[in-house]
Amino acid sequence: MRINAQRNKNGLLKSRHPRKIIALLHESFQKVDRAYFSDHIGETLARRCALQMYPSGDEDIEKYNAQINGFATAAIALLYDKRLFVANLGDSRAIIVKQLNGDLSAIQMSKWHDPTDIEPPTRCFGDFFRKGGYKENPSLKMALCEPVIAEPSVHGSLPENVNIKIASLVAKEFVQQRSMPVMARAVVDCIAREHQDAFTQNRLPPNCKRRREMVMTFCYIGDFALGASIQSSTLIDEGDTMDESHPLKADALTKIAAIMTEYADKTDAEEV
Repeated sequence: MRINAQRNKNGLLKSRHPRKIIALLHESFQKVDRAYFSDHIGETLARRCALQMYPSGDEDIEKYNAQINGFATAAIALLYDKRLFVANLGDSRAIIVKQLNGDLSAIQMSKWHDPTDIEPPTRCFGDFFRKGGYKENPSLKMALCEPVIAEPSVHGSLPENVNIKIASLVAKEFVQQRSMPVMARAVVDCIAREHQDAFTQNRLPPNCKRRREMVMTFCYIGDFALGASIQSSTLIDEGDTMDESHPLKADALTKIAAIMTEYADKTDAEEV
């Protein structure tokens, strides 16, 4: 599911220091996650808790489990005063393609998140049974804190090493295709075909026998010398487990924008 962010050119962040912009993004994502648990599934959690304490033959706890089991991932690109910030919550990958003197170059602006790697934290919105309810999971109940967090990985001026294969696909289709949507679909189709070929030829590693649905979005941001304008685009992966009409998806971007405004105003007041 793709959501186009609101564009704000009224100086929302007012010459804010990069570390404060990063803090603002962290706070925004976490507030959206907390609002999801309190506003959207709070009543369901309360009913489920009551049913656990006072079992009833008329209700099945699995009905409530299904309502609180979803999760979502998101990536936001924020361009502010010649600086590009990418906040990534989940396994999305953000790559910026630049053209200089006729040559295309690609820079990866998000860390690759591998769910099978136990070292880095797992990040997403929602996912009750690996957050507040992780003590109910036999595999996680001994954890010292919540195994999954809603704190995004934010990258500013320090790019990661780019995935050369994906970057070359993007650069190739960027030149050949007539529009951004067609280019996005062409890149996704290339990746899907390569995965299918590797699968049929038994070239996939043991932990990669299946793939999730893929979605790719492109946003033209022009020259970096854009002054204090803000543009952002958001991608929520349609391969996650939440229904497309889920309120978390529908409201996430609007809430992030509102929270960023509130947080910026609060910080300005503290500085005064």
